[in-house]
Amino acid sequence: MVAAGTVRRTVQHKNRPHRAAKLQARCETKTDMEMIMRKHCHRKERDPRGCITSRLPLEDNQLRDLGIAYRASLEAMLNGKGDDQAFNTLACALNIALVLCERGIGEEFIPTIKHAQNCLINCRERAARFNNWSFTADEARTILKAFAIHDEQIPLATKKEIVFSLDEVRRRIEQNEVLV
Repeated sequence: MVAAGTVRRTVQHKNRPHRAAKLQARCETKTDMEMIMRKHCHRKERDPRGCITSRLPLEDNQLRDLGIAYRASLEAMLNGKGDDQAFNTLACALNIALVLCERGIGEEFIPTIKHAQNCLINCRERAARFNNWSFTADEARTILKAFAIHDEQIPLATKKEIVFSLDEVRRRIEQNEVLV
């Protein structure tokens, strides 16, 4: 015989009645089960055209929006009015350019992108010593060449490749593998 009150009725999902029982067996408390159930119940809807649209290049307005931030930062740095945020914006754009190169979009320009990253690092080191965020003439030429490459890469890349590049840059930042 089972003592009264020890058997509980589980809330069962209408499409998967067995699921709640399995989850309850793994859970220590009722709140654990509620947390697990919440994780699995809310699913975001998928775009049925997603597999097609992710293979398309970015639209003109998307290309413009991507370029605004780094162009403003580049202009500030070229004029000697840059700051830490401008540096980080340029570093992120160069990191994306490097990942796109590694994925085959301008693979022959990897050395140029890496040289531009080194120029950014030199700029950051000078800024730490002299509190002046600006490029030397040679650094400016290299940086401008790298961003010309970046400008050519973005229209050639698909949305999926750009999203992958952003995710890869985030992953590398977390593992301290890229210029930050």
